[in-house]
Amino acid sequence: MIEVVHKDIEKYTDTIHAMAKEGSLKARSDDYGWFVSENYILPYFLDKRLIFTRMIFMTGCLLRKENLSKDDEKTFLNEVIEYIKSNMKNVDFIAKAQSVAVFHACPDGAECVPWGTYIIDIDKSEEEILASFEAKTRQGVRKGIKKGVSVETTEDLDLVFNVIKDTFTRQNSPYMASYDYFRKLYDNLKDNIKLYVAKADDKVQGVYIIAFDKKSAYSWYSGSAARMVNGANNLLHYQIMVDMMKMGIKEFNLVGARLNVKPGTKYEGINRFKLGFKPKIEEGYAFRYVFHPLKFKLYDLTVKLYFKLKGMKYIDPIDQIRDNKYD
Repeated sequence: MIEVVHKDIEKYTDTIHAMAKEGSLKARSDDYGWFVSENYILPYFLDKRLIFTRMIFMTGCLLRKENLSKDDEKTFLNEVIEYIKSNMKNVDFIAKAQSVAVFHACPDGAECVPWGTYIIDIDKSEEEILASFEAKTRQGVRKGIKKGVSVETTEDLDLVFNVIKDTFTRQNSPYMASYDYFRKLYDNLKDNIKLYVAKADDKVQGVYIIAFDKKSAYSWYSGSAARMVNGANNLLHYQIMVDMMKMGIKEFNLVGARLNVKPGTKYEGINRFKLGFKPKIEEGYAFRYVFHPLKFKLYDLTVKLYFKLKGMKYIDPIDQIRDNKYD
């Protein structure tokens, strides 16, 4: 039996995922909630543009019980789909979930693609965390220290936002969120977010927005200078892990892994960098479910045209992963 909850999700669990908190969903949309069953919780928000309404899941299926199987998750997701068909008929399609979301099953009728994430065990000492990295990554951390890179938290959201925005602009990426979203996110989740900045000779090398809950820290958004000092990015990641460890957090989730990428693409480079921390690879799926095919096709054409007029190329994330269309 599934119900949809629109507030007070904490009464169902005292260990809610940082990205499943109300403040996270509220930063995205005024229309949000959680699908809840005896086994799972699944947070969502609705994104309404023009005549289109898409549903986006903020995380994967969050467990309420131990020892649940992939079949259990599939049953739950099928129940979610049927609930939407019966009770939320304004939803045109379920878009790819946020990057942190890894599903271990797919609902019937969905278009599914491989998706995963990288999780680093930080339940150990500073020295043990560093020793767990690949040799090249350890060397990068030490180079960052040698070159005088400093890593610290900041409350300067404008600085962090501008570095992230510049990074997305350099990459010609269509996925940059608005300043209003970042402001709402930071204000809504003040107790579960830290902003980091790495500097060398007083020049910003990189920034990070980290979300965290009782168990895990999550690499939410990041940005970098066009040319980073050698080792700055390694040191930035290492210092965040050490800080999170000192807060009692057990895992650092690097959020999102494209499991099958073409050699030589930027995504291969991203994967290679993340693998240098010797994470555990959690493999699963991302999916899209279309309730109204004609409206989805019209939506896709509209978005492609919009970004083409801005000089950008848009490919639906599920199509991009399925067809391996990476720049």
